[in-house]
Amino acid sequence: MLQIFDSLKTLVSPEVLSKASVVLGDDTSKVSTASNSVIAGFLAALLHKGDTTQLKDILTEAGKSNLLSDITGIFSDNGSVKQKALGDRLTTALFGNKTDNFSR
Repeated sequence: MLQIFDSLKTLVSPEVLSKASVVLGDDTSKVSTASNSVIAGFLAALLHKGDTTQLKDILTEAGKSNLLSDITGIFSDNGSVKQKALGDRLTTALFGNKTDNFSR
């Protein structure tokens, strides 16, 4: 599990952290710490709920779409609608109606 966590953390490059910190209006080091918590939370939720057809379909679609090739795009106004839609679907599939708490 630690290898998966470390692999996912590499996707959150300094460029991604910088863009996220601008969008969020916070310090890059705080965004970095928060991103580690978010990754850990998503992995824990995947372990708990990961054996569903809905999640498998979402992850398969994300893998086939090569969404991570432009991960910084999610922090721009013209970010990929597909990235955002898949992210929303994944978050809802993992956390259900509790997702409202993430945006408040």
